[in-house]
Amino acid sequence: MKKAIIAVLVCVNAALLAALMLGKNTPKAHAYPGAIMPNNTIMITGQIRDDEDAVYILDMASERLAAFEFQGKGASKRLRPLGSRDLKLDLK
Repeated sequence: MKKAIIAVLVCVNAALLAALMLGKNTPKAHAYPGAIMPNNTIMITGQIRDDEDAVYILDMASERLAAFEFQGKGASKRLRPLGSRDLKLDLK
């Protein structure tokens, strides 16, 4: 009985070690300077709730940040404005 428990624990440890080793090969996210669009804006996607996504648009010329939420499912998805911020006032 004792040998069986030890064998199971060794197998579990080996499986956990294999999972850790495989997990180290996941790609990392990088920001690219080319992400700045010609009109001096940056678009960033994000998740705001479990199943809802958003797009943040940063206008670097006017220093404003706008947020839009994706609503709907499938082909009927549309953008709904959530609001905007004047970063010049926020960063004073």
